[in-house]
Order: sequence, then C-alpha cells, then structure tokens
Amino acid sequence: MRITAFLFVRFSLIMLLWVIWNPLIGFASQHVELGKVLEGASGEVSVLFLDLPEGESILLHTADKHSILVGTGTKGSFEELKERLDCLAITSLDQVILPNLEDSYSGATQLLIDDIEVKQLIVAEQGLKWSQELFSSSSTEVISWSEETDYQLHPDLHFSVLKSSHSIVPSLNMDVKIGIDHRLFLANEASKELEHNWMEKDLSTVNVLKVAEYGKARGTDVEFLEALDPEVAVIFNLHDHIPSSSVLERLQETWIDTYETKQHGTIMIKVRDNDYDLFTIRF
Repeated sequence: MRITAFLFVRFSLIMLLWVIWNPLIGFASQHVELGKVLEGASGEVSVLFLDLPEGESILLHTADKHSILVGTGTKGSFEELKERLDCLAITSLDQVILPNLEDSYSGATQLLIDDIEVKQLIVAEQGLKWSQELFSSSSTEVISWSEETDYQLHPDLHFSVLKSSHSIVPSLNMDVKIGIDHRLFLANEASKELEHNWMEKDLSTVNVLKVAEYGKARGTDVEFLEALDPEVAVIFNLHDHIPSSSVLERLQETWIDTYETKQHGTIMIKVRDNDYDLFTIRF
C-alpha cells in the first residue's frame, strides 16, 4: 500500500488551523495534544523518526506505553531531543538502543540518562565493555546484542540483528517486525557487500527503510532496494552532509516515497493490524 500525501497534509492542516483558532495556546497545551498523538488502540504501535538538528533518533511507542528509543542523536542536539520527548509526554524509556557508538547516533546518551529514567541501554556486543565503563555512574542496565540473533522487547516488537562489517565502531543493523504484518529495516552501515549478505534473508515484506549513513553513495544499492521494495524510506539529517544524488535517484526510480527529516520534520507512522498511516509533525 502506497502512502499518499493526502494523509499527512490533512493532519498538518488540522494542526495548523487548531493553533490559529486557539490564541491562548501555550507549551502546556501543545504538550497535551502531542502526547495524545501517541495514544492508540490495543496492538497499535507509533514509530517516530525525530527531526533533530543532527543525528538519528527513532521512538517506538506501543499502546500500553512501552517506549524504546533507537539512537539519541548528537550531544549538540540534546535540547531538541528533550523538547520532543517532553511534548510527546515521554517521561521514561524502557530501552535505549544505540545502533552505533559514534556521536551522531549516541552523543546525547549520557545527558538523556541524567534527564529521565532509562531502564536499559542496548549496544552492539563489541561495544559492551566500553559502554558499561562509560555509563557506570548511572543506574541504567547496560547489555549487548549479538549479530544474527533475535530479540523480543515487547509482544508487538521483534528485533533481528543482522550482520555488520566488524569495523572499529560496531553497529547494530536491525530488521524490526511490528505486530504481524509490518517490518521496519534499520540499515546503519552503507555497504553493498553487507546489503548482499542481508538479501540472503527474505526482505520482501519490509514496509519502511531507514536509509544507512544519511544517504551516503556507497550504500542503498538498486538490487537491495528491489529486494526490499519498501513503500517508504527515511533519511536523517547530518550537519553539512547532503544525501547522495545517486541514492535519491535510486529511491525515486524504484517508486519509494522518500522523506528527509531536514525537509519534512518528524515522520510519524502509526501501525495497526492491517495497515498504517503516515504523518509529518513540526515541533
């Protein structure tokens, strides 16, 4: 099912008119309204690709209020991350998954742990010892995930960790199954060799692709895109980095609806049993 522009345009217009017709609107009122955005029926999961100034951060939130953050963005983007979590009424996180230990994926982690309750921090196996030492002053439990292993953090959220390149900075590339019929592919390394390895697994039911490494040219190959055939692709923002024109062209040629957080703001997908809706939000 292709997602049309109508859904998120309608949502944006409703939000805009609501703000115009409510002259007394303040931060507290916005906090309540955006917090309600995460409310859903049983089995519904909200996925938000947060529009930070720099770096990656994805919020997964279930109807029974289980909250998982994948990535924390750069240290310099913490205030924006905090603002978005506050507006969404997120006061604690069950898990924070660090897909990479570089600043653009994990720079704000310590500030986040100092600000709200983070029950568990998950890193790649090769980075466990370093992470345990780095965050030893907090009460947050630090654990690791191994490659080619499956994990279930919630009945509606199943994570499969795929192969990585074993580089100096370890990464978690993840295939996330949401509910019964939906899949989110979080590619965190731009590598044609890795993509061919990932394609050994059936990826044909992936709905949404998070493009690796901010759209760098060495990844997101056409064969990989054809194997996934996702309906939606999301590219995060990194300071002074422009997504590769060849990657954008490949996404366009394969008829994938592409969203960039720098242009569209936060991209929110509400997943239900049989379908999902896509909205864009400006904080």
